[in-house]
Amino acid sequence: MTSEGTTIIDALDVITAQQPDAVALDYHSERWTYRELSEAAARTATGLASLGVGRGDRVTLFSQNVPEHVLVFLALARLGGINVSINPQWTASEARYLIEDAGSKVVIASADTLKAAQESIKGLGAKLFLVRRSTSEPGLHDVEVPDGVGDFEEVTSAPPMSEVFGSPSDPVTVWYTSGTTGRPKGAIWSQEVFLNNALVTAKDTYGVSPGDVALCPIPIAHNGLSVAALGPMLAGGTFYLHRRVNPADMLRCMLDAGVTYMATAPAVMNILMIHAAEAGVETLPAMKTIAMGGAVITTDMLARLQKFMPNCECGVIYAGSEGYYGTWLPSEAPEKLGSIGRPYLGMEWKVVDDLWNDVGVGEVGNIASRGSGCMLGYWNRPDVDKQVFHDGWMAIGDLGRMDEDGYLWFVGRDRDVIDSGGFNVYASEVESVLATVGSVGTVGVVGIPDAVLGERVVAYVSPNPGAEIDVAELEERAKDHLARYKQPSEYRVREALPINSLGKVMKHLLD
Repeated sequence: MTSEGTTIIDALDVITAQQPDAVALDYHSERWTYRELSEAAARTATGLASLGVGRGDRVTLFSQNVPEHVLVFLALARLGGINVSINPQWTASEARYLIEDAGSKVVIASADTLKAAQESIKGLGAKLFLVRRSTSEPGLHDVEVPDGVGDFEEVTSAPPMSEVFGSPSDPVTVWYTSGTTGRPKGAIWSQEVFLNNALVTAKDTYGVSPGDVALCPIPIAHNGLSVAALGPMLAGGTFYLHRRVNPADMLRCMLDAGVTYMATAPAVMNILMIHAAEAGVETLPAMKTIAMGGAVITTDMLARLQKFMPNCECGVIYAGSEGYYGTWLPSEAPEKLGSIGRPYLGMEWKVVDDLWNDVGVGEVGNIASRGSGCMLGYWNRPDVDKQVFHDGWMAIGDLGRMDEDGYLWFVGRDRDVIDSGGFNVYASEVESVLATVGSVGTVGVVGIPDAVLGERVVAYVSPNPGAEIDVAELEERAKDHLARYKQPSEYRVREALPINSLGKVMKHLLD
């Protein structure tokens, strides 16, 4: 699929003309057909324009998963504006940084984020609006709008806008990195990049088509809006959106709606399978494809997934805030389990050293990518752009190695390289080994300062529900599969590890 010369509204108009009365979005049984969703987004565009939002202006949503994420995004695509969403778990100070950095004109909050939103915009001049959806009953609109805050329902009630001001090359969204180290940076996606990443994953690679049913079990305040929500919708499927990631709701939806596609994280699937076992649900035969990213996929987990979803292709995607790059599918190369596969259509990648020279087969270096799935650059960070872009290639700090068949193996982030006694230890490699121990639910490996070694390897682990961690078993597994210098010097067992909304361990919070 190529999105060159196509706007998001073009893509929406095409699928709406093909199936105007098919259900595009279901939010806790509140439904929109394609025609209704397109019209609601056009009304929202008029409402935002009346607030002074136009081409290039930024609008921020600070909310759990609500349909307004979709309406606002589509409205901004029509206006030529830019969507900038905030993780609803962020504090007021974190939100303020993003709103100020992006220069947002309008901030839209839900009841559970309103207080933080009010604190975050003080003195910034942004207009604040409230989505009046109940936090306990998603179908109700019973939240009171306080003084000084606008009612977002009034914004969505304007006459529909017919004009389209956004162009394919216009920035349409800025995804801020999760900020596990330092201040978050905003990755800019154009409409072409967004469409490419949404459709090359959901439609071209994972086969979503009209009649398919997608569940979006991840936050759409991040780029899950692309691959998990609008991707399957623009491919002609219905997508189900839940306010929060809840395994009971997920399982009920998958059974009742006959979900066929999901894009999510391995941690979410692990929790879902545990809940299903407790509920006595052995299989989900309707599932056809699932795209997973953000963490290690082990042989054991893949086997459990294939037993749980016997008709499903369980693939791995290599993606992030800065773009979508490629995928591994077990049907194409089962022997390459553990790799991140090959590039998507329209993408290239290679492995280079710090001077951008190609390294040899099997050698570890920086993963460099280029093509239709890459971001335009970082918001207001030309200094960082100079570091990550070179001669059309982009390298954001991911490390990997290429095998003789052209498959890429992810090694870790450059910040996850532990220098222990003069040897480089890649945290993800150690995590991959420890994750194969059945009792381990979550693992995070870090470097701790050491007077002799410089850094020593320390592993934090939390158990699966009902399991107990046997440190001796971890030590034995590491001894069998890792060189001595890579083996953790200490194992710190915790009831749970801090996980961000994308399913990644927040290593800066490990104690």
